[in-house]
Amino acid sequence: MAEGSFEIVEQLAKTTASNWNISHTGLLRKIYLSPEISSSNDMVALSKTLIKHWKRILNLTFHSNSLMVGKNLFIKSNGKLKKFYKNLETYFEYLASATNFLPLALSEVCRLLEN
Repeated sequence: MAEGSFEIVEQLAKTTASNWNISHTGLLRKIYLSPEISSSNDMVALSKTLIKHWKRILNLTFHSNSLMVGKNLFIKSNGKLKKFYKNLETYFEYLASATNFLPLALSEVCRLLEN
């Protein structure tokens, strides 16, 4: 991505109309830092881009009931559960091997930011 492009895309993504236009052109796509709906490759690519642009907090999210089969719309089978866990494992392996990021609860992040 060209220098300054990240900031332009970041600003465009903040408007609903732009979100719709950008995603439907196929030029960009929204990636969530969530093993329920994103592959580990996508989560790693997103994290690399964010880190490159000095974003120092990565907030991985998922529903706690995704840890069991059939408790939500994301994990409907044992196969989906295995894929979910594999996404987490691969993503955490990347963070451990390629970054100095530490896992923190959101309450810990808040305390760090207050200081």
